[in-house]
Amino acid sequence: MNSEQKEKLLKIHQGIVYARWAWIFVGAFGGEILKTLQRENLSPLAYPSKIGPVPVMLIFASAQVLLNVFLHLYLKKFGKKISGSGIKILNFFQVYADLFIFAGFFYFNGSIESPGATMFFIPLVISLIVYRQVGIVAVMVTTLTIFTALTLNQYYGHIYAYFPHFDAYKDSIYNISTNSTITIYVYYTFVMAYIGSAIFGSLVSKIIRKREEELVTERDRTDSMIEKMSDGIIMISEGDNIISINNNAKNYLGTNDIVVGRNIKNDFSKLPINVQELMKLPSTESKQKLVVKNPQKMTLEISTIRVQEEGQKKLFGSMKVLHDITREEEMDRLKTEFISVASHQLRSPLTTTQWSIRTILDGDLGPIDEKQREFMLKAYKSNEQMVGLVNDLLNVSRIEEGRFLFTFETESLEKTVSEAIESAAMLIERMKQKNIQFIYNPPKERLPLIELDSEKIQMVLINLLENAINYTTEGKIEVSLHYDPKEKINVLSVSDTGIGIPEEEKQFIFKKFFRAQNTERAKVNGSGLGLYIVKNIIEKHRGTVHFDSQEGRGTTFYVNFPMMNSQTTPGPREKFETFIETI
Repeated sequence: MNSEQKEKLLKIHQGIVYARWAWIFVGAFGGEILKTLQRENLSPLAYPSKIGPVPVMLIFASAQVLLNVFLHLYLKKFGKKISGSGIKILNFFQVYADLFIFAGFFYFNGSIESPGATMFFIPLVISLIVYRQVGIVAVMVTTLTIFTALTLNQYYGHIYAYFPHFDAYKDSIYNISTNSTITIYVYYTFVMAYIGSAIFGSLVSKIIRKREEELVTERDRTDSMIEKMSDGIIMISEGDNIISINNNAKNYLGTNDIVVGRNIKNDFSKLPINVQELMKLPSTESKQKLVVKNPQKMTLEISTIRVQEEGQKKLFGSMKVLHDITREEEMDRLKTEFISVASHQLRSPLTTTQWSIRTILDGDLGPIDEKQREFMLKAYKSNEQMVGLVNDLLNVSRIEEGRFLFTFETESLEKTVSEAIESAAMLIERMKQKNIQFIYNPPKERLPLIELDSEKIQMVLINLLENAINYTTEGKIEVSLHYDPKEKINVLSVSDTGIGIPEEEKQFIFKKFFRAQNTERAKVNGSGLGLYIVKNIIEKHRGTVHFDSQEGRGTTFYVNFPMMNSQTTPGPREKFETFIETI
């Protein structure tokens, strides 16, 4: 018997003791009612037997109270030290002490004449809880032996004077034990009911124990799998108690099993510092980052998974998954540094090349023929694409290093969008060349002012328009702007009738360097950085960006801008911090 099984059995015995206290209280209350009825001569029951001046019923009731007091104190004082054999002794006392006490109740209350035979079912119920099949059969046989002996004693007590007899009722008409037919009928009914209860109760007990063993096996298998996982795992119950923590989580957080059983709310101050920092993170489906400094500096990616039954009705708790991304973070940092350095090194020669080609195309170095102009235009456009890629890479590195400077001012979004469309004349010309209709739907009413960086929002719109043009071969591109009074947001949308985004790739669309497979089939060039930059700019404005898309039918991007308030508007302090980061 392991410690977990012993602890469980001790809790069962404590539960039986508490239940017996309830039984004693109800029995004492009922006994007082019967005494009152007897004093008022309203009860047909005979007066209780006495041993000297003391009523026999009081003696047995006191015995049951003393038994429960003993068991209560024993469990309280020696419960944690008790051995496997001690558990067996407890089982015996819980069942057989009650059985013999109830036998005394039965005998002195008129035996088979009394309904007190039903009390024999209480030890049987206890045996179903603490014993297996053999123990249950032993209790059944013992009970039926006692019941048979007391019934025979009651019957023959009326025939032979040397057998003591106790009547259940005052009036002799109730002395059913003198009638052999009635006695056999009552006896047979009780025995069949008792045997049936024992058989079916034993079956139910066996099913429950087997199911319990299956659950324990399944739990042990799950615990073993969790322990062998490469990530750190912390299991938290519905009541916010830490159920388990695997070795990787202990190593990451520099803790041990002392946290198991602690409540993350009530015992928060008692938790180790790293565990406290972990529990402070919001329990959302989105992944969070946690940097721990002890026992070693590392970056952890935290995922919170809600543990629910099928259908998501009942919540059983949650699981926190701790994934070590220290190496990935370092690699990202090195890649960002490399991109930043490489982009800066490429920018100067590309700019020089662009200026040189432009000089030749403008005829500043002399006239060129059409064939030469054609080749120089191709070179110019290719160089222009490279300049755009380098600018995107520089913007990405600035974003990741926190050096992407924002200048927030109270502006009209409508004005910013109009200026962006005016500056996008070359893009609109490209639409005309591809026979794509361009539509701009300005707001019907004046939009509320918001805090924004006009230059960055224009960059957002230009990026979205470039994407729409690149992936649309015919149809139209539509820009709309309106105010949503329900959500209290300004909404900018850019829709197209292009190739759309495949369903299985939608989740990756805002990631760096990601390009959907259908864009490659369409032979459209791109860096895969535009939407990543768009998302970061909008999030810096406390806004959101999302899209609806159907492959082969087009895509609509929605950019939501919240209204100005203390929670959404970047204040002077944030502006200053952004400036410092940029420096």
